[in-house]
Amino acid sequence: MNPELWFKNFNMVIELDVAGEFIYNGLQEIYQTSCFRNDAHTFVALYNLSVGIERLQKIIITLWEFKDSISPEEFEEELRKIGHNHISLRDKIISLVKGTKAEKASSLTSRENDFLEVLCHFYSDNRYMRYRAYQDTDGEVVLLKNYLTKYADTDQSIFDDSIIVNDKIKRLLGKTISGISKKYYELVREGSRRNGTFTYELREESKAAKVFRYDTLYSEKYEEHIAFKEMIIYLHNTNEKHPFLKYIEGIEPLPFDAAFISDYIEEICNGNIPQQLVDEADALYEDLDNSKERREMLSLIGNPNVDFEFPHIKKCLDIINSILENETIDKEAIKALEIEKEYILEDDIIELINEVEALVESYFRNEIETTTLAEKIKRIYEPYKSPLYAFDVDN
Repeated sequence: MNPELWFKNFNMVIELDVAGEFIYNGLQEIYQTSCFRNDAHTFVALYNLSVGIERLQKIIITLWEFKDSISPEEFEEELRKIGHNHISLRDKIISLVKGTKAEKASSLTSRENDFLEVLCHFYSDNRYMRYRAYQDTDGEVVLLKNYLTKYADTDQSIFDDSIIVNDKIKRLLGKTISGISKKYYELVREGSRRNGTFTYELREESKAAKVFRYDTLYSEKYEEHIAFKEMIIYLHNTNEKHPFLKYIEGIEPLPFDAAFISDYIEEICNGNIPQQLVDEADALYEDLDNSKERREMLSLIGNPNVDFEFPHIKKCLDIINSILENETIDKEAIKALEIEKEYILEDDIIELINEVEALVESYFRNEIETTTLAEKIKRIYEPYKSPLYAFDVDN
């Protein structure tokens, strides 16, 4: 692969992922805030969006303009001259794709163009405003006020020093930012096609994939909240047999104050672990005698390297091994075998247990003798004593 294609294919596909991360994080700040004011949330939202969309614009310019006939130094110098000016970058993109079938994707709506103006003025004029002594430091809020006054019904939302961020404002900003992102992503796709590169590819389940694939991120965040709440309902109400659920059932719950649970869930849906929840848990841990052991137990939850099925498989194989060693049938042990099987997912282990149970039933019907039972169980059990099985009862 020549240097030009390497640059466009590998460098830019990483940049696309980076741009998507910034845009998603900016939207996340908007969705989880209730108020725009002179604070970190407002700054971080605009900063992430500014950086993400600028980098996305520069990916498009790289795909559509950079060629072997242009030296890397010349191309880099041109990008440096444009700098962080979203409007200049937008105009450059429009000129590059003019007359192609991708031209339509470069045409932003007035609402989208005005939002680029917001980002441009924020990044050039307001990003370091708090380092300027004796000057107003509410430029971020002023930019958003002017924009939302034009495009949203904000009579009940705008105050002298703040903006109440209601669902209508979140939908408007989400739709606008998604519109810009998706149109620019189409230009990345078309630029990739023209260059024969895979720059448009996105990591599955990545933030970038959500930004560039979903119609509106506000709707996607809503669906995420619904899915999370459904999982809570499932965990609380399900009777399903599963080794992970069995593990959780074995941990005594802390006596949280139920009055705050709904508030905690709302905060978690917005991307925050509420400090009040942390403080309540810390206070409850002070009354525990086994806090260290409990923390170790909880550390296994959500760990992808933990096999919650293992203890149940181990117990079943212990029972089978006991039958072989003692050549006796304990009805209680067979009952325990049936119970443990409900929490095993591995098909070959389930098949082994089913075969053992069938032989035991034959034994209780006097169809086979104890010695024959042991011989038959030993024969089907033998493969499971292989070192391949980490739960080998002889280890």
